[in-house]
Amino acid sequence: MPLEYKIHIGGLNLQKLIDKINAILLKIFAIVKSTIKKATPNIVKDLKLKFRKKKEEKKKEIIEKMGDIKDKTVTFSNKSQKELKNIKRVTSKKVRQTNEWIENFSFKKIDFKEIFKSLYSFISILSKKVITFFRKMPKEKLKNILIASSLLTIILLIGYNSLNQIVKERTGKDIFTLKKEKKKGPDTSDYIKRPDYFLGEKKQFSLQNIDLPIYVESINAIRMLTFDFTVEGSNRYIAAYFSSRVNENLIKDQLNNSVQPIVPTFPLKEEGKRIIKLKIKEEINVLVQRLKIKGHISKVYINNVLAN
Repeated sequence: MPLEYKIHIGGLNLQKLIDKINAILLKIFAIVKSTIKKATPNIVKDLKLKFRKKKEEKKKEIIEKMGDIKDKTVTFSNKSQKELKNIKRVTSKKVRQTNEWIENFSFKKIDFKEIFKSLYSFISILSKKVITFFRKMPKEKLKNILIASSLLTIILLIGYNSLNQIVKERTGKDIFTLKKEKKKGPDTSDYIKRPDYFLGEKKQFSLQNIDLPIYVESINAIRMLTFDFTVEGSNRYIAAYFSSRVNENLIKDQLNNSVQPIVPTFPLKEEGKRIIKLKIKEEINVLVQRLKIKGHISKVYINNVLAN
């Protein structure tokens, strides 16, 4: 017999043996399972069944509750949307009516006589009711009410005064302080006040050879008057700034661009001098504001006037 045929016969026998072993094992497992099932007490089986039933019931209950919550949520959402729509509709209607009333409003349409009549009738009816009430009230009772109210008022006043006195002794203030007390600063009665001319010289600076135009009618020509001024500022910084020749030229340029020609006799009069000083003061203050310098020009003095 060939070797390959023998191996094939041996393989078939081995496979049959394995199949028989598997069949025997399955029968053994079936017997063991039925034996365990028969050996298990009925109580355990019942408990197992009850546990499964309760589990299923709880699961169904949770699913039902979730469904109810979902339904309630949907219902509430729908109701809320309806309410919001109603509120929006009513609000828009009221706003529209208000806008229409505002647009159509006019004092001419108001009947003040009718309003006055209504108020008068209301006050008259109210006053008549009050008078009737007191007239119908017995005199003895009215007298007792007046005496009781007077006594109550007196008791309240006495009580308030007594309480106010106690509070004032402890705190130094009334119970109802309507006015706020101002903070008291240090006593300055003994202080020495600085005079108005304090450091006056350091606040002054000179403007020399300031040419102002004059109109000479006899020759129909423009001539110049030369002025020397002393100018006093509100602080020493202004004086220091314009004491420089470069910054002094800024004042001259400002005056040349703004001052109009005057008649020759005008600066010789007191009124003319006063007007010229005010004009010089005004123009320098304009320059100070334009240069954003802190302070202002307070006084201007004319030192000399020279005709060219």
